[in-house]
This record gives sequence, structure tokens and C-alpha cells, in this order.
Amino acid sequence: MKWIKRIFGHLWAIWALVCFVALAIPLFPLTYLSIRLAPAKKRFDVGMWYSRYWSKILLLGMGMPVRSYGKEIVKKNAPCIIASNHVSQLDILVSAAAIPINFKFLSKKEVQKVPVVGYLVTVLHILVDRQNPESRKASMEEMIRQVNAGHSVNIYLEGTRNKGPRLLKDFYDGAFRLAVATQRPIVVQTISNTWNRENKNRPFRLFPGIIRVYFDGPVPTRGLNEEDIPMLKEQVREMMRKRLEAVHGKEYSL
Repeated sequence: MKWIKRIFGHLWAIWALVCFVALAIPLFPLTYLSIRLAPAKKRFDVGMWYSRYWSKILLLGMGMPVRSYGKEIVKKNAPCIIASNHVSQLDILVSAAAIPINFKFLSKKEVQKVPVVGYLVTVLHILVDRQNPESRKASMEEMIRQVNAGHSVNIYLEGTRNKGPRLLKDFYDGAFRLAVATQRPIVVQTISNTWNRENKNRPFRLFPGIIRVYFDGPVPTRGLNEEDIPMLKEQVREMMRKRLEAVHGKEYSL
């Protein structure tokens, strides 16, 4: 039975690639022109509109519709720091489809090489080279500027994709430093089920099914400073852990 599932996963990945190309051919030129021709102050909003609906349509075509719970928390607390877990390449699409407001991603610079997605991330979001201390410093300064300008920022706390079996890797400090620097609340986004759809242990294999996203919080940061980061980390980890254990048990299945 395992070999049947493996073959199905490869075939579904091919179908997903077909969906991506079929959507990109007509929509990418339209997206590119719309962003380029929009007034400078509107380019981000236009780009996010296309990103959101591209993501929803693509995930639906791939047989992975997104169901979101607690979206009103994000709307009521914008601008905020949206702190997410990360196990799958699908997570960027999922965040774009699930988060109900316009927001800035913090993305590693390697994403620039991904067709279509790389262009949107470069134009609309914040890039960082995690191996370069100067780049990390510059990205933090840019995130602070964006939050103070009224934008929410979405950060994957684990930095890179979690390979399991632990439900959560250790968290980086960045999201929490940003939250206390700007005194904005942390909204916790827990993405479940993407582990079952795609993960690092199953290269070029995808499996259809509903993806569920839960928003919890907010975790207030008013009056806190960097000495409070360990406490904030534990609060967020506990919220995510409860959501993930309800779906995956104590560990991801390898």
C-alpha cells in the first residue's frame, strides 16, 4: 500500500504543477501590469489582492481548500505581529489565503528564485539573508518601520521548515523583538494539516485535503521589553502546541 500512496503523491504533485502553470500563464502578466501601473501608494494593496486570490484559487485547484478560524482576532488587532509555525512549502500560500488583512511577509532571500512567487515577494514583502548579520539587522529595522507605518507583519517563528517529528522547533527571537520594539500584540497563527499535504521528508509528493488555520490571542506586549521574550515565547508555543496536538498528537508521523 505504501508504494501506491507514494505514486499517488507524485501524480498529485504533477497535477499541482499543472495547476500552477495554468494559473500563472494568464494571471501573472495581469498581476505584473496591475502592480506596475497602479499609483505608488496603491501598489502594495493591489499586489496583496492578487496574492490572496491567486493563493485561494491555486489551493482550491490543488484540492487543498483553506478553512480559517478566529480571523476576527487579526482584524481587531491590526497592525500586529502574526506569528506562525512552518512545516511545508504550502505555508506561504496558506498564509496569503488565510490572513484576512494586508500584511508584510518576512521571507528568506532564496524565495526570489521561485517563479512568480519570487517576484511578488521581492516587490511586496521584506527579504532577509539569515546568514548575514547586516541583512538581519536591516530586515528588523525595516519591519519596525513597516509596523509603525500601520502594516502587520507575518513571521515564521522556526525560521525554516520543521522536518519533524517534534511539532515545533525552537523559536527565533525576531518576531518577539519586533513585538516589544513596536509594542504591538502578537496574533498566533497555527497552520495544521499541511504536514499531511507536503513536507520535507516526502520530496515532490502532495496529497489533497482540507488545510485548517487557527488564529489565537492576542498576546499583549504593551509595557514589555526584551527581558520578557522568553515568557512571550512560552505563551505562543503553548497556544500552537495545543492546536497541533489536537490534530497530530504528540509528534508528526514520519
